[in-house]
Amino acid sequence: MKKIQRDMNKLPQIAGWISWEEADSDPSLVDDYSNDHIESLVQYLRDNKVFHGGLWHQDSSCTGVPIFEDGKVIMASMRTWGGYVARAFNPDSTDIRDYCDFAWSHIYKGDKE
Repeated sequence: MKKIQRDMNKLPQIAGWISWEEADSDPSLVDDYSNDHIESLVQYLRDNKVFHGGLWHQDSSCTGVPIFEDGKVIMASMRTWGGYVARAFNPDSTDIRDYCDFAWSHIYKGDKE
């Protein structure tokens, strides 16, 4: 299967990070994101080595919700978030880790450098 290469400069950019509680309580933010938002997130996680799990993403004491320049946020289930982190951690699918390794954790303490 051929991977589609996207121009990262044309993808929505992450403007910052906020807590789940902040994202959930702000009616101006929209949790309606596209595949381009996901690709941008996965690339950001990979480039910045942010391999934090679903608990971190949903924990209101953490800033685990990405907010994009267009005002959209990604508020995912722990399993879905774990899948995004697994894709960032293992872009070539050569590692045995998958969403389960990231879904129910705060910060991954594995061997990835």
